[in-house]
Amino acid sequence: MPEQGTSIKLIRQAFDAAGLELEITFEPWNRALFSFHSGEFDAVAPVYSSRGKESSCLISKPFQVSPLGFIVLKPNEYTWSKLGDLAGFHIGIVNGYSNTRAFDELVARKVLTVDVANDDRTNILKVAWMRIPLAIMDRNVFQYLMAHDKRLKSAANDVGFNPQILGEQELFLCFQPTQKGARLKALFDEQVTKLFK
Repeated sequence: MPEQGTSIKLIRQAFDAAGLELEITFEPWNRALFSFHSGEFDAVAPVYSSRGKESSCLISKPFQVSPLGFIVLKPNEYTWSKLGDLAGFHIGIVNGYSNTRAFDELVARKVLTVDVANDDRTNILKVAWMRIPLAIMDRNVFQYLMAHDKRLKSAANDVGFNPQILGEQELFLCFQPTQKGARLKALFDEQVTKLFK
C-alpha cells in the first residue's frame, strides 16, 4: 500500500529525521497489543489518548489529529444531539479499539449496541451489505482503505462517511516502558516537535 497510510508516513518521517531505522509490522489490533506487551515490538501505533495507558507504556507526543465518526450506507446520514440518540442502532466497532471516551462509556453501560468486527475493512463491507447501518471509524483510515484496498472496490459507491463527526482524536505512539523505550520516545518526540508543530 502506498506509504502505508498517513500515520505511518508521519511516523516514518520522524524516525528518518532522528536517524533511526523503522520496521513496520501490520497485525490485527489485539494481536499487535499482545505482541507489544510480550516485548516483541518496541512500540505500537497509533493509539488514541493516554487514558489508562501510562502504566503499560510510554506515551509519545501527539503526532497527528484525526477525525473519528461513522461510515454509513449512501445516501443515509445520521444526526444526533447526544450519542444516546443512536441507542436504537447496531453500531460496528473493531475489537480492541478505543473510540471517544463518551462513546466507549455508553457502550460499557450498554446504552449503545455494538457489533464487533476484527478490522475496519470488515465493518465497511458489513455496512455495504446492510448488515449494520453504521460503524465507527477514523475518517483518514476510511479514505485510505477505500482508495487502496482492492477488496473494497465493490463497496466504493455504497459506503460514505457521515458528515457529523464524533470528535477529533490525537494520535500517539506507545513505547515500551524500558530504557530503550524511553530513549526512542525522546528521539521521536524531539522530531515530532520539529516536524509537525
